[in-house]
Amino acid sequence: MATLRYERAPNNLGDGLKRYIEDQIPMGGFMMSVLSNDLKEAFGRADIYNRAVMFEIVSWLWNEAPANCWGSPENVQAWLARRNVEP
Repeated sequence: MATLRYERAPNNLGDGLKRYIEDQIPMGGFMMSVLSNDLKEAFGRADIYNRAVMFEIVSWLWNEAPANCWGSPENVQAWLARRNVEP
């Protein structure tokens, strides 16, 4: 896996994204909605700060995150399931 620039993630989400991407540890409800591409749920769960930078969050995912770790509920579920099979 390429070195990801977690420090560029908006609103201090970098630590949580690193745990999710590298260790398959779920994030909170807002980010799990973003990762699953559930726009309605994501905006409903977002605080005012994350709502204001939703574009930047998705842009970071698009440019940095592995494509198969986000984008649909199935991708997220499969990504998290890797924790149980990888050493």
